[in-house]
Amino acid sequence: MQKKSALRLIVTLSALLSLLAACSTNTTTNNTTTTVAPTVPPGENIYVLDGYTPLGSTSYAQQIVAVHPASANPSSLLSLPAGLSSQDHQRLYTATPANGQTTISVINTQSGTKMHTFTIPGTYSTASASYDSAVLSANGQWMALRQLGQSVNATSIVLVDTQAGKVTQTIHLNGDFTLDAISPSGKALYLLQKLNDSPGHYYVRVFNVLDNTLEDTPIVDKTSFNPSGDPNMTGVALTRQVSNAGTFAYTLYIDTRRNYAFVHELPLNDQVYPTIAHCIDLPVGKSADLLHFYTLALSPDGGTLYAANGALGVVSSINVTSGDPLGIFNDKVQNTTHFNH
Repeated sequence: MQKKSALRLIVTLSALLSLLAACSTNTTTNNTTTTVAPTVPPGENIYVLDGYTPLGSTSYAQQIVAVHPASANPSSLLSLPAGLSSQDHQRLYTATPANGQTTISVINTQSGTKMHTFTIPGTYSTASASYDSAVLSANGQWMALRQLGQSVNATSIVLVDTQAGKVTQTIHLNGDFTLDAISPSGKALYLLQKLNDSPGHYYVRVFNVLDNTLEDTPIVDKTSFNPSGDPNMTGVALTRQVSNAGTFAYTLYIDTRRNYAFVHELPLNDQVYPTIAHCIDLPVGKSADLLHFYTLALSPDGGTLYAANGALGVVSSINVTSGDPLGIFNDKVQNTTHFNH
């Protein structure tokens, strides 16, 4: 277990910050907090998730450690709480529950300074290893949070405007829903509806924020169209990347029961209409346990997605240059490189 945690810690380096995806009358409390900022040397920092929490754990004792590898003494530079980052990686957004309310903080990732804090009623958290309790829009303005400790029969979600510092909408749904992604302007929420009929079986659904309605038709891969939902939608989300413009989410899922791994390409549309998705199969080995070592990285120009697995000794490249949602069906594994491991 220690070896597994260490390896997962290493492979998160390239992808971590991309992960950091009925109107309410709730009142919020705003305040601005300033903390002393440490001196940050010029150059790039590496952000490492320390204290990895296994899936299913209720512990939130995680932190992000910033390290400056180019400095003369590349030791820990600063520590940040576990949270979600804006697409430019300049701001970290955290939700910390205590005594029936939650504190939302906006933190400068370079200095650790708290730029803005406010509180909302209810218990929510961004410190979840499963990436399904909180999502953030690319620019950081819109955050959706799933209420903690809910039953499988009902789900409550709040939509938060982090710039205004308040809850703008509270959503109540019948059934077990988790968060998958949010559109750039916060007009559409993408949800996973757990069916609880078999392990890891789910539908991808879209919630129209403006109309306060859950769209009837699940989002499916039209290459294997099934009007009632895609039976291949099974597995657990392992890691995620979002396109530079915040208009596509690329989530890597694994299903250890079937020894199956795939990237789920999802267009994030502000204008809600019948949405499509695409699943891209990834290489697997003889042991399903090795699937846990997969990670994703997006090239700086946003044109190539890399799925790497050090335990399997493979790196697969996927061309994702198309800006047209229909173009995702042309996306596939272009090349797989094998290396000794």
